[in-house]
Amino acid sequence: MYGNIWWGQVGRSLRFLSRVADALREGRSTLVQLPKNLPWPNLFRDAVELRCCGASAARRLIREGWTPGADPGRFVLETFCDRDVVCEYWPGEPPGAYLGRREDIGLCEYDIWITGIRRKEDLMKWQRFLTDYQTHSRELPQRAVFLLEYSGPVPEGWNLPRVEYTLDSRDCRVFCLETAAALGNTSLPDYQAELAVRIGAGNPEFCAALLRQGELLLTDPVSAAARVFLRETDSTGAPFPEIPQPQIESAALSSAIVMLFPILERLRIDFVTKHEAQLRRCLPIRNSNGEEITDPWDLEIGPLAHITGSAGYAFPEEDVKTIRLCRKVRNLLAHNKPLPPADAGSLLRMG
Repeated sequence: MYGNIWWGQVGRSLRFLSRVADALREGRSTLVQLPKNLPWPNLFRDAVELRCCGASAARRLIREGWTPGADPGRFVLETFCDRDVVCEYWPGEPPGAYLGRREDIGLCEYDIWITGIRRKEDLMKWQRFLTDYQTHSRELPQRAVFLLEYSGPVPEGWNLPRVEYTLDSRDCRVFCLETAAALGNTSLPDYQAELAVRIGAGNPEFCAALLRQGELLLTDPVSAAARVFLRETDSTGAPFPEIPQPQIESAALSSAIVMLFPILERLRIDFVTKHEAQLRRCLPIRNSNGEEITDPWDLEIGPLAHITGSAGYAFPEEDVKTIRLCRKVRNLLAHNKPLPPADAGSLLRMG
């Protein structure tokens, strides 16, 4: 489910899939530049193949792993061509030029996806082969199209088409919101998503693993992350790199501040708006810094809690409870203390 959300509902991912499919549909051999931590790589490749099948039933998409250090021309000859085509090849001629002159071979009907290119020198070898092949195949009614999958910086001198995919924190946020809603394993999916985004630090697969922890992520983010490190792996079977506990605690605190401080301010304004006249009769007072407050709109949550708790001032019990909760939450956040999930939940529901 998680990979399908990433590759099927997140805008940047969908646009990238379209660009790769367009390159094949338009017959443009292209470098597909990917990050090393591509989320759900197998689902990405399957999604491209699905789009290509829909775009052209006449052509065949073949995916093949690259042998580091090999010669691309010989690799294409021996992997994708019949034996008689290989036997007729004269070694003195560049393989790209030889294949580019042949319109009577099955290679011309293939879209070939090469995976596993990791070295710049190998990538430049492919450019030389493709340049020869494209130069000599210009007059063919159809010709092979190549996708070169590569992770890392593109070497200087690369001059063929390329499409690049980068991970973006905004995409990760959209993913976490969609996934939290789809999971439905907590009563606070927006807060759950915020925690996953900040603790997951832009790694969608790690974020998904955190979201799977459900209520534990809300009640004890450190334990939720520890459980992921101990029990979970990414889609390739690799463990997630552990992050220090202080970093997790800081991310959890940031999540609470981002989600709750706007609600605290809105509740303060609502209280002052509702009780402005009565609050004016309680003024002036001095705040914790010794400053005199004469305007109700300058009353922060601390002084409001003091006024509502003082004898002789009557406010509705429900409003008093709200202000006391706001003071408790604000004090905890201000002193970097863990926030009880029940209190966070109460405020988020008021928001």
